[in-house]
Amino acid sequence: MKILRICTVTAIAVLITGRVTLAFSGGSLPDEGKTGSALSDVPSISISVPVMSPLFENVPIAEVNDEVIRLGELSSALTSSHEGRKEGGKQAARMDFSAILQRLINVRLIVQEAREMGMDELPAVKEAVKDHGQTTMRELLIEDITKDVKVDEAEVEKLRREVSKEWKIKSVLFEKEDDAKKMEEAIKSGKDFDEIAAKAIEDKTAKSRGEGGYVKAKDLLPDIAKVIAGMEIGAVSPVIKVGSGNNEGFTIMKLEDIRYPEDPEVTERARGAVLDVAKVAAVRNFKREAYKETVKINGKLLDSLDFEAKEPGIEKMLKDKRVIATVKGEDPVTVADLAKALSEKFFHGLEKAAETKQVNEKKRELLDRLLEKRLFDKEELKRGIKDTNKFKQRMREYEDSVLFSAFAQRVLIPEVKTSEQDLKAYYKEHPGDYTTPEMMKVSDLVFETRELAENALDRLNRGADFYWMKSNAEGQLDSSKPDVLSFPDTTVVTRNLPEGVRKTLSGAKSEEYRLYQSPEGYFYVLYVRDVVPSALQSFEDVRKEIEKKVFNEKLNASVGEWADKLRAAADVKIYLSSSGAPEKGPEKTD
Repeated sequence: MKILRICTVTAIAVLITGRVTLAFSGGSLPDEGKTGSALSDVPSISISVPVMSPLFENVPIAEVNDEVIRLGELSSALTSSHEGRKEGGKQAARMDFSAILQRLINVRLIVQEAREMGMDELPAVKEAVKDHGQTTMRELLIEDITKDVKVDEAEVEKLRREVSKEWKIKSVLFEKEDDAKKMEEAIKSGKDFDEIAAKAIEDKTAKSRGEGGYVKAKDLLPDIAKVIAGMEIGAVSPVIKVGSGNNEGFTIMKLEDIRYPEDPEVTERARGAVLDVAKVAAVRNFKREAYKETVKINGKLLDSLDFEAKEPGIEKMLKDKRVIATVKGEDPVTVADLAKALSEKFFHGLEKAAETKQVNEKKRELLDRLLEKRLFDKEELKRGIKDTNKFKQRMREYEDSVLFSAFAQRVLIPEVKTSEQDLKAYYKEHPGDYTTPEMMKVSDLVFETRELAENALDRLNRGADFYWMKSNAEGQLDSSKPDVLSFPDTTVVTRNLPEGVRKTLSGAKSEEYRLYQSPEGYFYVLYVRDVVPSALQSFEDVRKEIEKKVFNEKLNASVGEWADKLRAAADVKIYLSSSGAPEKGPEKTD
């Protein structure tokens, strides 16, 4: 790097902002034998650098036996770990990056030892690295082809609305089809849905199924979702049969409203999906243009090839050098190439596949793959993908991971032993890890005043149907308001509920109602639909999980022990500290 010709990296200090501070001093890099303290009197400057910035990915943050660990490797480790993901952003911003650097150093020491032992020459390692190199070049080529693709915001909004669409439905369920038909006819004659439904529920010929809230298509039975999708607001459905056997019923629904709630996560997913489609189109367009410019196919020869015929037979075709297609500047595709591709496709035998007439129908598809590989290989060479820092870093990281794995399999894992006593001791020491938490399924009615909520609670305790109340009780607040709590239609861990809700529901049993006032001043009637009590799982039920944890702990300890041994004999320089200000010079261990 040019910057290293005029500056000396003397320290990198981690800030709680998710940035690092680079401290540079005039002069050249110190001689290998010098320690960091030799630089203590050299004037220095500090530069604050974002950890994830690609502009600084090649800045050294450590050296291990003259092999440099760069900032890009630290940011890559952060990205691939839970610590660096978006959902843990606040924690990641405050984390001690030096701990991750120590792991990178340990890995580098063990990888170097693996090379010393000749593991990089193992056929399996070389084959894995070679295959990954081809895959990585293809991925980076696709990235380069699609780097300027823009998102069509109109398509994003269209998809967002489609995904977020919700219906507000009222419905009643009849046991007898005749009763449902009577309601259907009454509605057709002009009578009000709500009045007829209320009468049917009162007469015990129907039950309320309408929760009164908004639902998505995925929350409905397919047959019901199909009908609702074709309805307009205010419309009433025909009678729909649901269930079968003893659970058979007949429902009628009224569509009260449609909404498309804003959700930043849904919007981003929609944007990502639209972008993916646009990228696929860009690659397809690149391929189409490349075909026009460089590919020529002998269609007559291709049509004449019969890979299912007994004559000339696949063995002769595997030696046939006639050219089916040419790619300017690349090797041509021969009959032998296509025959080989088909043989690999039908690895159980071409003869068997030929009997079911599957082979010839695949020849154009496989020819296209062969041509695509030649086209993309040519483009990768043209764009210099193999010479990019991104390719080199990805390959270095992958090769390190393969060598580390090989070392673990051959050296570390055989040393790790776990006993039944170890497993039982771990189980005894970590009961909380194997105790299933209390869970509840909760629904709610939410009101603006205590009087309305208490009235609803009283009616429910006297036997009113909760779902009918949800559909019809007056004074309910709009559940889509941002400060109104939303309870999922699934069982949730009780401790994950808001603190006030947890206290209100403490000791509650299934089919019980509780009144809760939120900090915002809203009043909730909470319906406890189900309670699953906490319970300690038996040792036998969690034995395999414990065995894996104990094994991994011992394996990690073994990694640490090996790294300590190797580090004692290694030359390790660290330019990163956990403090908020640059150190006087790099830490050096010999």
